[in-house]
Amino acid sequence: AVVSTQSTGEAAELVRITEEQRMAAEKSAEEERIAAEKQATEAHRFLMEAQAAKAIEEARAVEEQRMAEETRLAEEQRLAEEQKLAEEQRAVNERRAAEALRIMSQQQVEKYIRPPGFEPVECPPRRRKRKRGKTKKQRG
Repeated sequence: AVVSTQSTGEAAELVRITEEQRMAAEKSAEEERIAAEKQATEAHRFLMEAQAAKAIEEARAVEEQRMAEETRLAEEQRLAEEQKLAEEQRAVNERRAAEALRIMSQQQVEKYIRPPGFEPVECPPRRRKRKRGKTKKQRG
């Protein structure tokens, strides 16, 4: 097999060019793979940040709701306590008023029965008027 020098040189040149193209294609593919990995990593990081932000926001909302519920319960409890105290105070006031009224009416009765400075005096029994029967006119 005799091959001409010129064709051998051309063949070597073609092999070299093809090899360079293959190497360039591999390098380009590697760069694209690295770029795609970077992009995927960046997208994953962005997704994770978004999920973390969403979780934080949900936790904040739950905490705010819990705080609002605690505040509402505390307010209800405070109002119930105030109402209970007011009811107890009203009952105490009613008892005091009833007692004061009883004492005042007792004093009024005592003042009426025994005016101040009044001392009872022993008196002889009253003489009773004689009851008579019917008159002649009344009998008919």
